[in-house]
Amino acid sequence: MAPKKKRGQGAGRRGGAAGEGAEPPLSERAQYLQREHKLLSEELDACKQRVDQVLQENDFLDSEAPRLREENRLYASYVSSRAQRSANAIVRLEEQNRVNLSQIHWERAELASIYRGREDGVRAQLLEMEARAARMAQQVQELQPYKLNPPPSDFICFSACVTVTLFSFSGHLRSVNAHLNS
Repeated sequence: MAPKKKRGQGAGRRGGAAGEGAEPPLSERAQYLQREHKLLSEELDACKQRVDQVLQENDFLDSEAPRLREENRLYASYVSSRAQRSANAIVRLEEQNRVNLSQIHWERAELASIYRGREDGVRAQLLEMEARAARMAQQVQELQPYKLNPPPSDFICFSACVTVTLFSFSGHLRSVNAHLNS
């Protein structure tokens, strides 16, 4: 509330008892009411300013609300599509892993078949070499009574080569068997 206006010059006088230009002293009650009026007016002005500030903030928040709603909607859409892409990627990876695993099983079976065939061939060669070595040892034994000179160095070299070859074939067969069994 605005303070009351003072009355004109002559209106404040009581019967002309006081001199011109001098106002009569206010009573204690009137002074108290004036101070109270001043405090309440200041408080009212502060409240009006606060109301204006709150209204401005409210207008700002009202203008921001649609933008925030749209941002939230876009973010939720992004998160949803990202989750869907991740789920699809997991499914695709699982399918790819199954295909790869079946391919590996098929290749392993093929390799096992190939190695079995090679193993059979090597075993046949080994048996043939062992038989040849046994025949040669038999022939050497049969020729021992007719021995006049020491055996030729070619024969000793051949005998050593046969022994080394037989030993390496048996080692190779063991490694092939170990590989196939694993």
